[in-house]
Amino acid sequence: MVLYFNVKISFLPVLVSVLVLGTIMYLWWKDVNSESLIGYHTHKLEVRLRVGILFFILSEVFFFISFFWSFYDAALVPCVELGMI
Repeated sequence: MVLYFNVKISFLPVLVSVLVLGTIMYLWWKDVNSESLIGYHTHKLEVRLRVGILFFILSEVFFFISFFWSFYDAALVPCVELGMI
């Protein structure tokens, strides 16, 4: 995508990479879903999947907190490095 936006190469590599990524995602989630329906997921694995999702959501929350914290810190306490804006 970066090369497409900056160098204006053909859109075909971007389209192919998005299609490959979408196919891989579909096949992986299809396998996860079929394994859960068949019964391959033990209780221990289900707990670990839930904890993994919880950690992912928690990391996103902390990412946005840090992003807005730095924005408000720069806005309320301007410094010379930022041009005192």
